[in-house]
Amino acid sequence: MPEAGMSTGDMLPDSRTVAELIEGALAAGDSAQNALIVLHGQKSHEVYAATLALAQSECPRKRRLAAGFLGELGMAQYTFPVEGLNVLLAMLRDEQVVEVLEAVLLALAHYEIAPVLPDIIRSVQHSDPKVRRAGAIALAGCEDRRAIDQLVSLSQDADARVRDWATCGLGSLSDLNIPQVCDALAARLEDPDADTRAEALMGLAVRGDHRVVAALQRELTGDEVGTLVVEAAKVVHSPELGAALEYLRTWWDVDPALLDEAIAACGCSI
Repeated sequence: MPEAGMSTGDMLPDSRTVAELIEGALAAGDSAQNALIVLHGQKSHEVYAATLALAQSECPRKRRLAAGFLGELGMAQYTFPVEGLNVLLAMLRDEQVVEVLEAVLLALAHYEIAPVLPDIIRSVQHSDPKVRRAGAIALAGCEDRRAIDQLVSLSQDADARVRDWATCGLGSLSDLNIPQVCDALAARLEDPDADTRAEALMGLAVRGDHRVVAALQRELTGDEVGTLVVEAAKVVHSPELGAALEYLRTWWDVDPALLDEAIAACGCSI
């Protein structure tokens, strides 16, 4: 999943102008987070105008930076929501460079995507897995039937990171509890990727799907067990998981407190 950045409260005052911040962000390349946060904190029309100019540049790096700025602006719900969405939509329709298209889709994850949903769905048919993964992130949590259909398709993608995000979007990031979603999650219970399996387990656990218990027993007795698997066992709180959890305590030291909570939730002694 995407790593959390610093908040504006973590930043010291920055006296650089908008132009200087943009120049510094371009020089920093992928290490432009500080400039992004400072510009987000300013929330000015000057920032928006500068971002629009970057979005219309012939330079892919500038367009990618524009998408990053618009994503930061989108995180504040009342900071140019309509204008920002319109710029991103224009970029989404016209962009050919994979890295820029990926950045645009990631930025859209911070907006209300209903008005641009058909364009996002068209974009995630892309041949590059980075774009499909970004599309899964943009669609995650959207409960429109078209988005659900696309996430189900992406949960079967050849690329593990795409499957992981699509499965998370259907499971942990959505409250929708319908057969289509549960069946798509169940189909990932034997996925070769451990992260995808874990997302499927948690998604089924929170929905109370009976298929999760046997899958959790199998996962808890494996050679590698992630924290999300133990969290899912805690949510299920089934006595049938007691023996597997007790066995896990003989070697699993990732989060002993969580393991104790799962054991207790399943009605076993600690």
